[in-house]
Amino acid sequence: VCDVLKGFIMVLCYFMMHYVDYSMMYHLIRGQSVIKLYIIYNMLEVADRLFSSFGQDILDALYWTATEPKERKRAHIGVIPHFFMAVLYV
Repeated sequence: VCDVLKGFIMVLCYFMMHYVDYSMMYHLIRGQSVIKLYIIYNMLEVADRLFSSFGQDILDALYWTATEPKERKRAHIGVIPHFFMAVLYV
């Protein structure tokens, strides 16, 4: 089950990345001053550490809800919000 979820996440993220215009992003970054880029780099480094920790918790919650034994059929619906949060994280 976890491998299937990982595959769905990767496929959805692959299709979502087609809408990103990399040349526009390159020219936006190229036009910035050095001090702004230094500050942005440090902010991104801190955000990366925080989001990595948060993302691992999201993926753990997704895998736990997917493999947890269910007593009722409606209990499988809990996987859906965790799946969408995992797609946003990846």
